[in-house]
Amino acid sequence: MEIAQKDRITPTYFAVHSQNSAPGVMVQHFHDEYELFFLVSGAKSCLIDQEIIPVKPNDLILFQPNQIHRLIRDGEFYERHILVISPGFIFSEEENGEITQSFIQAKREGKSLVSLEEHEREILLGYFQEIYEAQHGRQATKEKGVVLETLSYCAQLFRKKAGGVPAAANQAVTHVLQFLNAHYKEADLKLEDIAKSVHLNKNYVCNVFKENTSMTVYRYIINKRIIFAKELLSQGIGVTECAQLSGFGDYSNFIRTFKKLVGISPKQYQREKAFITEEIKGKCLCDKKILF
Repeated sequence: MEIAQKDRITPTYFAVHSQNSAPGVMVQHFHDEYELFFLVSGAKSCLIDQEIIPVKPNDLILFQPNQIHRLIRDGEFYERHILVISPGFIFSEEENGEITQSFIQAKREGKSLVSLEEHEREILLGYFQEIYEAQHGRQATKEKGVVLETLSYCAQLFRKKAGGVPAAANQAVTHVLQFLNAHYKEADLKLEDIAKSVHLNKNYVCNVFKENTSMTVYRYIINKRIIFAKELLSQGIGVTECAQLSGFGDYSNFIRTFKKLVGISPKQYQREKAFITEEIKGKCLCDKKILF
């Protein structure tokens, strides 16, 4: 089971254990939630925003909200456990802010992956099993409690073990990704500019990028623009200005592309995001016992 390309604003969580042996294309995607991804087997590398890093069984990966990511399979039996959690759920349910701070710190320091020892692997799989059992038994309260325990344990692992992103698996692609991340907001960005920046033939750039990421350069640029547009919309910036600032030269194209990838219009996304933000603010004020 893959996380859908389209995303919605959901102040909640879900967990899934997925395994398959049939070859298939791993779709790159992004969403508003955190994603904890534990690899059991079947992947050799991972695209995380502007890096392609090697991965191996027993690696735990933290994908940040709106971070483009994709696992690249090695042809073996593919098995993983995934826990997707909205920042709003963590903020509203944790008691001391430890989980949120750990995840923010991991992003600040570029820590995306930790390799687990056997005993750590067994503890984490035990938590996942408890979540699945609670889901099957429709024990919502127990499930939420175990999810929070799992998050706390994972935050602890990242505080203790994370040492930054491993060496890139393909330096040529990494250089292209770095250039794209620096220039994707430019509406007149051309493939010739990208190839020239890394001193490579444009046909080679297209081929090596697609081979290592299973997506085109154009698709990556569009996704980065949509992610940035979502950030702007969350800040209350108008839709027309968001289209311009994020690199879409055409307003209609922006509306159409946003709805295709996100599942709702920019204006609806902005309204829903504002509603969630107000709920979180209300929770914060209540916790601090501020009275009106």
